[in-house]
Amino acid sequence: MKINKKSILYSIVYMIALSAVLTFFLALINQQTKPLVERNAKLKEERGLLYVLGIENDGTPEDIVDKIEKNVEETGKTFNDQPVYVYKENDEVKAYALTIKGSGLWGPIEGIIGVTPDFKETTGIEFLEQSETPGLGGRISESAYKEQYRGAKVDDIRGTVDAISGATGTSSSVYNLVDSNIAEFIKNQGDN
Repeated sequence: MKINKKSILYSIVYMIALSAVLTFFLALINQQTKPLVERNAKLKEERGLLYVLGIENDGTPEDIVDKIEKNVEETGKTFNDQPVYVYKENDEVKAYALTIKGSGLWGPIEGIIGVTPDFKETTGIEFLEQSETPGLGGRISESAYKEQYRGAKVDDIRGTVDAISGATGTSSSVYNLVDSNIAEFIKNQGDN
């Protein structure tokens, strides 16, 4: 029996078979790389944690883990369903770090922010997830913008941190999520 490769049935069966094979390989690759993806996400979060707390590191996974183990610990409290961290030096609290979440102009924004023990200044900010327009609102992930949050006054974020030109909507969203998250944290002292 000769197969008619120009028939609609042949095309449909061929596409279903091809889709099944490709889906299998995609699922296999996804399963094999899942631990690596999870490890890299955790490393990104830990690198961000060190950044907001102002702890110098050389960027290697080993150094990041070492600095976290030596300088940072969980407080036992949570905020936004994530642990609150404390940075201590010689048993003196230097800063707290907490996860911040809110709406950006085009989607959710999630990050980590550090605050001094007296809750008067921020020590840094890192954005873990954001879907703002690249080159405009997406510039919130650039060092020049994030560095403005080192020593920014908690009660005057808008007066301390400059907005991004051409991205005032995103800048306002970030101001609002920083203000609301820090105010909520201070009010509850990290308790849910």
